[in-house]
Amino acid sequence: MTGGAATPSSPTESQISRSQEDFLKWGAVVALTTISLFFSLAFRYARKQEGPGFSNMTGVVSSEIIKMACSAVAIFWSSGRDQLRCSLTRVLYSEFRATLMMGIPGGIYLVQNYLFFVGLSHLSATLYQVSKQLAIVTTAIVWTLWLQKRISAEKWWSILAVLVGVCIVSFKGDVGVQGNFTIGVSAIVMACFLSSIATVYTETQIKIESFTIWERNIQLSLFGLVMGLGELVMAERDDVMNNGFFYGYNSAVWCIVMLQSVGGLTTAVVLKYADSVTKCVSKAVAVVLGVVCSRIFFAEGPPMYSMHLWLGLFVTLGGVAVYSLGFEVVCCPVQQLLASPPKADDGEVDPETVGLAEVIEDQ
Repeated sequence: MTGGAATPSSPTESQISRSQEDFLKWGAVVALTTISLFFSLAFRYARKQEGPGFSNMTGVVSSEIIKMACSAVAIFWSSGRDQLRCSLTRVLYSEFRATLMMGIPGGIYLVQNYLFFVGLSHLSATLYQVSKQLAIVTTAIVWTLWLQKRISAEKWWSILAVLVGVCIVSFKGDVGVQGNFTIGVSAIVMACFLSSIATVYTETQIKIESFTIWERNIQLSLFGLVMGLGELVMAERDDVMNNGFFYGYNSAVWCIVMLQSVGGLTTAVVLKYADSVTKCVSKAVAVVLGVVCSRIFFAEGPPMYSMHLWLGLFVTLGGVAVYSLGFEVVCCPVQQLLASPPKADDGEVDPETVGLAEVIEDQ
């Protein structure tokens, strides 16, 4: 980052209260889970439609352009035209070195995607999907080591419960190996660690107060756009030149593009006000709910009467509840009530509540 004076964050960011921060945090987490769920369902629906298929890479490029435009509009709406011009000058010129630093996760993701491809070529689809869920644990490991923060034993167990629950739901019985098992699993593990490093690095950059969250989104979208265009030129140039950029687009595809754009913006909010581990847990819940909804809407995946579907759903949601609220709040509400009986209006302990507690204890 250059030595120039950094403009302060907007008042809504810098002067936010604790209650507002908690509301943004959990609101963004719920929103990210919902958006991820709807994105997976919309993508399945679009792929099932008759007619020409759309290009995945044009969808990525379109979503990055929309993210960049939404971030610019947000700056203009909250701070005015002068601030927008100042923000764009910082991002694209005066502090372009800081912008380049946001390209590091993009480079890591390229290597990660290659390793995932290697893993998929050596493992069955089931082993691949189950192995990918290790990203939940690797993110927690990288987060604690990088940021020197501690995760309680209770949260570690809940993270492992989420991992086990998602694996149970994803398991389809096909555990064959298409190539070398060691190479496949090693590639997946390395990819999970790289994904975790990129996510935690992005979190640290987004939480730096010298840039607003909208400026960070512009930086991320800029590199996403450049890399998306690069992959589009290398992999799908001929198809796009012959058929057009928006070939195969319809209302369902545009819905996917919008969901991907909003999901990217929401992810940045989660990383700023929560953390990388919470983001991974949110995505895991979306995966499990997506399996259930796929069965309901598309008749895909395990049947509704399947024991492993409901077991995986129960374990995942239980782990998320414990991770978010704590074991005592989730599993011991009566003991929680007895430990701290509510007070009456005059500040004294409510005698009716104490009497009720005594009755419960006697029983």
